[in-house]
Amino acid sequence: MIGTTVSFWVAENFFWAFLAILVLNVLQKRHQPRAGRKRFATLYIAIGALVFMVAGQTIVTFGGNDLMLLASLCIIIAVMVHFRSHTFPFSLYSQRDGRKLTWQEILYLDEELISSGDNEYNEDADSNNEDS
Repeated sequence: MIGTTVSFWVAENFFWAFLAILVLNVLQKRHQPRAGRKRFATLYIAIGALVFMVAGQTIVTFGGNDLMLLASLCIIIAVMVHFRSHTFPFSLYSQRDGRKLTWQEILYLDEELISSGDNEYNEDADSNNEDS
């Protein structure tokens, strides 16, 4: 028989993952003119994490098993993949020249701004390399 071990763990501990996503979203506010799409994406991911956490808590409270949690996870992932242009705008490589992006560019700058060269992080990196 399938228990609720995973559902109980999700209900008890997934709050911290939800909170970490919201902290990242607050950190992105500082770059709002340049990271609007990515800020909304982290908000959508946080909503998905909240729904998953509520599903775990509902299963623990009202009864059920971990297969129900798996079904809810599959639904959440399907919705996020369906709207992937809104929920996953993060890329590791530049679409313009194929170079690997820095963490700041991945998390805080939209791809259009990286491609256009309007990137304060590259200018800072170039000035640091000249000083060495």
